[in-house]
Amino acid sequence: MQEINQRFHYISDEGLPLIYGVGIGFGGQDYFWGARQRKENMLVLQITLTGSGQLKTPGAMFTLTPGKAFLGEIPGNYQYFGDKWHFLYLEFSPNVRQWFPQSIQVLTLEKKHQLEIKNLVSKLIESEVDIYLNAKLTFQLVLTLKAAIKNQNLDQSPKMLKVKDYLNKNYSNDFSLDDLAQEFGMSKFRLIREFNSVYQIPPMHYLQKIRINHAQELLWLGKEVQFVAEATGFSNANYFSKVFRKEVGMSPSDYRAGKEFYRR
Repeated sequence: MQEINQRFHYISDEGLPLIYGVGIGFGGQDYFWGARQRKENMLVLQITLTGSGQLKTPGAMFTLTPGKAFLGEIPGNYQYFGDKWHFLYLEFSPNVRQWFPQSIQVLTLEKKHQLEIKNLVSKLIESEVDIYLNAKLTFQLVLTLKAAIKNQNLDQSPKMLKVKDYLNKNYSNDFSLDDLAQEFGMSKFRLIREFNSVYQIPPMHYLQKIRINHAQELLWLGKEVQFVAEATGFSNANYFSKVFRKEVGMSPSDYRAGKEFYRR
């Protein structure tokens, strides 16, 4: 049964990401939630304080001990339950989902993140908040959770940090996904899957963005398009121009010429 909770209601959400509600609760013999059957449309974060709960997904069963949490969309294809389970939870508006690529995810939160969220829940339980403060607190919590997820993914796959460092240092070289996979002794399919899991972007797309970022710096310094293409690892200036336009929304020449407006 729930021990204490708070819900927030606004005449209009103004399209803002919001915390719908927070609470501190206990599991029990009858505490069982099937996320598919729940009627609400939201994202829920539930963090174990003491005891333990169970999260059942189609592919696995997770034990949620103190410091562990799950972040899942509702409705969703999972179940959670527990007898001697003491937890806190936050419910978010569905548009918060855009910042989390997985529909259900188990997290191990560092103590600093646990304390930050506990303090937030305590603050929200004690008082009403206007819609703009709510949105601000929601954004802050999204950043906290994304940092926790990133750190957890890196701990689980330290090789991906090395891949990212390699891409940052070797962006000026022309190499393929096959070359990158061979460099790190893994299949390209595994490389894409693990890198995307950690950074939410495929490795070659990340490389492309790094190249375009450096290209913008060089163009801003007045370097010629052909030079910039070669300096940032593109095979030729035409292909570079095509990619640059797609990423930036204008041609390299127009971007380079745009600096003149700042000299007036």
